Amino acid sequence: MAYIVIFMRTVLLCFQPMPEYAKLLAEAFEEYEFKTRVISAKELALFTKGSKTKVIKGSRAINTCCAFLSVSLQLTQFAEPLLDEFAKQGIYCPTKPSAYYVCSNELLQMSMLNSYNIKVPRTIMFSSAENLNIYTKGLSYPAIFKAFIKERKIQSTIVQSFEELKKLVNGVEAENFMVREYITDELDYCAVIGNEVFNLKIPLKKNSLAPEDLKKAYPSKLSKVEEETALQAASVCAGDIATVTMCKGFVLRVKPNVNLALFTKKCSQNMFEKVAKLFDDKVSENG
Repeated sequence: MAYIVIFMRTVLLCFQPMPEYAKLLAEAFEEYEFKTRVISAKELALFTKGSKTKVIKGSRAINTCCAFLSVSLQLTQFAEPLLDEFAKQGIYCPTKPSAYYVCSNELLQMSMLNSYNIKVPRTIMFSSAENLNIYTKGLSYPAIFKAFIKERKIQSTIVQSFEELKKLVNGVEAENFMVREYITDELDYCAVIGNEVFNLKIPLKKNSLAPEDLKKAYPSKLSKVEEETALQAASVCAGDIATVTMCKGFVLRVKPNVNLALFTKKCSQNMFEKVAKLFDDKVSENG
């Protein structure tokens, strides 16, 4: 079940599937004199008539000056029209239009990050084994191989040689492929909230793409350059609130939401209050 907090001054906060997070955030907003209530995200709809569109719950329109939306990437088709409508109506939302689309499409995201000169690992994208030896010339191994059908990832593994890579490309029924430099070190798991960056170090399992259990994460200070990289990556791909995963200063992934409870616990700072303050600042800026 997904839950959304709706405010008089600020509207949507959607958690999936933990409603207690909504309560914690609502309490933080109340400290900044926002009035709150909780509804299910499934109760929301977009109603279009003529040239006008309304965000509705049941038969009633939802009117607000700002909104927070945080849903699963699997709900991209729901999130994007909602974000577009917020933008059209001048409703502040820390997640910008196209964020869910960009963050759910890894190929597009890596291309966008690179186009803004944001530091990413050496990455090669292609659609067949033809000229593979030319594309991958100079690539060091082991490397990360990923196969996609449209934006959906169907396979992800570590390859040890060009021969193994070519065999995989020829053997997988996919539309697109990506090979990326494999950087081995602890991951920087960064929460971006406005202009602040909070970082957790997460050990990476040996010879694996998977990090260790998040319970093993611990707070760590980023360099100024790494902080700027995280802020820029969040701005390009998601907006004012995002999770940016990095390794040795290279951006690996951006997602348009933050595990507020995890960062609150690990960093010993109230991330719910940080979000509420961001909204309060934005409302004050806009009068």
